[in-house]
Amino acid sequence: MLNILIISSSDPTQTAGYGAIILRDGLEKAGFNVKLITKYKPKNDSHSNIIFYYNNIIKFFRIIVRKVRNRIIHIIFKNNILRSFLRDNILFLPSKNPFKFIKLAGFFPDAIIIFFTPAFINYLDMMLLHKIYKCPIFVSTTDMYPFTGICHYSGLCKKYEYYCGACPLLGSKFKYDISWVAMKIKHFVCKRTNLIGLCWTNEYENLLSKSSLFKNKPIVKIPAFMYLEKEMYKPDKLIYYNLRRKYCIDDNDYVLMISSVSLNDKRKGINDIIDAINIIVKDSDIYDKLIVVTTGEGNLPNKPNVKRILNFGLVNYNDLADIFKLSDIFISASYEDVGPGTIPYALICGTPVISYDTGFAPEVISNYENGFIVKKKDIKGLAEKIKEHFYFPKEIKEKMSGTAYQSVKYMFDYTFANELGDAIKKYSVW
Repeated sequence: MLNILIISSSDPTQTAGYGAIILRDGLEKAGFNVKLITKYKPKNDSHSNIIFYYNNIIKFFRIIVRKVRNRIIHIIFKNNILRSFLRDNILFLPSKNPFKFIKLAGFFPDAIIIFFTPAFINYLDMMLLHKIYKCPIFVSTTDMYPFTGICHYSGLCKKYEYYCGACPLLGSKFKYDISWVAMKIKHFVCKRTNLIGLCWTNEYENLLSKSSLFKNKPIVKIPAFMYLEKEMYKPDKLIYYNLRRKYCIDDNDYVLMISSVSLNDKRKGINDIIDAINIIVKDSDIYDKLIVVTTGEGNLPNKPNVKRILNFGLVNYNDLADIFKLSDIFISASYEDVGPGTIPYALICGTPVISYDTGFAPEVISNYENGFIVKKKDIKGLAEKIKEHFYFPKEIKEKMSGTAYQSVKYMFDYTFANELGDAIKKYSVW
C-alpha cells in the first residue's frame, strides 16, 4: 500500500479547500494510505481525522503577527497583486520543517500532493521535501500560481510561457522585478525536483503544457475531480415549491441565481451578469417576473434594475443546494477559473447553467440540453441566452432541468481516484 501525503494551506471544510478532503477520501477508497495536513485546525471540527501543522496557541500568535504584517504591507504597497503576493508568501527561504510533516503523518510518503500553498508552503519547501524523501510531488493547479511568477490569475498576460518580469499586473516596466525573481526561484526548484503538474480541466492542461515551468514536466489531467452527494442534491419539486412559498416567490416568477465566494471578485464577472440583466429587463415581461438571488460574501457591486433581489450571504453546501433548487437558471461569468465549482452543484440540482467558456464549463455544459456556453466577455450573448431560456415553454424548461441532473448524475464521484492512483503508481519510487 502506497503512502500519500496531501498538504494544503486552506481550511478543507470551507469553499474550495474542501477539494483536499475529496482527494483524501477518494484515494483512501482506491486503496491508498492517505494523510491530510493543513495549516490550522479546521473551523468545522467534525473532520477529526485532519492533521494540522500549527496548534491553536501558535495559530493565535501567528494571526496577530500576520494582521500587523498585512497592515504594514497595505500601507507601504498600493498594488493589490503585490500586496496579495507579499501577504501569502515567504518566498526566498524554506518556511517549514520538512521532518515535521513526516512526524505528523506517521509515515514516509511515496508521493506528496500539494493542494493549496498560500501563506503555508513554497517551492523551496517542496524541493526540501523531495530531496529528503525522494518521492514525486504532484502540484495541483487550483489556480495559475503554480506556474506563474506571482499571480494567481494572469489575465491577458502570457509571460509565464517563457519567463516573468516587467509584470503588467504590477504596472512594472523593470525586467528584474519581483515576478522575475519569483519565477527564477521556481525554475531553480523545478530543475532539481521531481514535480508533476496536476490539473482537472482541458483548459488548465493546455496552460500547464505551455508554461515555462511545466512544459518539460509530466502533466496529469484527472477529469471530473469533485464529489457530489447525489441524493442530497437531486432535483425535488416538493422542495422547489416549499422554498418558493417560504420566500414569497410566485410559481410564474423567473429566478436567476448568481453565486460566488465573494460577490465583489472582479474575476467572477459579476458586473457582466448585471449588465446582461439590465439588457433583458427592457422587456416588460421579463422585468415583471425576474427575481435575482445571490449567495456569497458582500453585496452585488452594482444593483441591477430588477424589482427584487434576495441575498443569502455565504451559505453552507446544504443551503446552497436549496437555493439552486428554487432557481430557474444559474449564471456563471468567470473570466478565469479552474471550475467554476458551482456549476456541477447547479446541474445536479436540476438547474440549467449559462456560462462563459471558462474552466470545465465547456466539458459539462451542452447547448440547449443542460444550459448554454457563451464566449467570454460576450455580455450581449449572455443576455440573449437568458432571454431565450426565459421564453422557453414550461415543458422545454423541465426537460432541460432533467437533462441537467442526468448530465452529471454519473460524474463527480470518487472514480477520479482510480486514474489519479494509476498516475501516482506510475511516478512513485518503489
